[in-house]
Amino acid sequence: RWPKEKEITNMPLSDGGEGFLKTIQMIIKRTQKTQKIDIYEHTVTGPLPEQQVKAQYGVLNETTAIVEMAQAAGIEYLRKEQRNPMKTTTYGVGELLKHIEETHKNVKHVIMGVGSSATNDGGVGALQAMGMDIHMKQHHPNKKDTTFKKTNDKQLYKLTFDIACDVDTVFIGEKGATAIYGPQKGGTVTDLATLEKGMCHLAKIFNIQTNQKGSGAAGGIAGTFQTILGANLKKGIHLIAEMVNLDDAIQQNDIIFTGEGCYDASTSEGKLVSYIQQRCQAYSKPLYIICGKQEQTAENVFALRDAFDERDCFQQTSHVLETLCSTIPFQINVETYLQKVESSA
Repeated sequence: RWPKEKEITNMPLSDGGEGFLKTIQMIIKRTQKTQKIDIYEHTVTGPLPEQQVKAQYGVLNETTAIVEMAQAAGIEYLRKEQRNPMKTTTYGVGELLKHIEETHKNVKHVIMGVGSSATNDGGVGALQAMGMDIHMKQHHPNKKDTTFKKTNDKQLYKLTFDIACDVDTVFIGEKGATAIYGPQKGGTVTDLATLEKGMCHLAKIFNIQTNQKGSGAAGGIAGTFQTILGANLKKGIHLIAEMVNLDDAIQQNDIIFTGEGCYDASTSEGKLVSYIQQRCQAYSKPLYIICGKQEQTAENVFALRDAFDERDCFQQTSHVLETLCSTIPFQINVETYLQKVESSA
């Protein structure tokens, strides 16, 4: 058991995906006494065109909007059988951005986290909702009927953007948005081939830098926003890590724990956990990763689904976590290790 008298540091982190807004809200509340963030809600189109969802967003110091793409187009809105990147859309993301621009006149900048999306439309739906003249018969871009007419409407370009990417995925190709994340968004082999052709067409008509790291984040919305809106692509975890002084926290603590939904091949594609692994290695700190499911072998990774069924994992999460953690075969005796650390300090 963990020594009760030892200090435990709980640190909110996000890489731009689900929980991005809440993480920033927690950080501001805990550490940034001079800053203020107000939370608002607006109803927009969900990841499926027939859905309506209530999407939250934040306004920081009245001038910067904090947007979590997953609030409008998140994969968590869909049951597994509903997931279909041939039908899902980022239109609600554009509706949310347009609402922010029209409602909060002092907002000039947007920080948008773009992970955990259900979409693979290259952000075209969002741009349509924001007023760009893009014609598309279906909900995903394809070579036959997707056309683009550059607009002179300056309203679309009023806001500046920082895009917090959760992955290093490029726009197209074997390491692209469709190939890497299309399957988990519900795409079949046939769907993926169609989507990839559409993304290639989109890259051509928009002149997107297809080899730019992060451009394929959230089904390509990052690359499209970079090209059309001049958005800056940033690593979401770098942005958050700077806000919470993550390196200092790792150095000041002796054992690090973190979590991941599914630990698989995509985890190393710039996701939060891979970054924490790198920083812990840099400071020679032991790291233990608790995940829901494990599909990639790695040291000190422990999966809930290896010991419990899915229903218990969702319905009795606290009990499942406590039980799993009590059985972790630590490579060190925790109490003895901490005593040694203290005696050498």
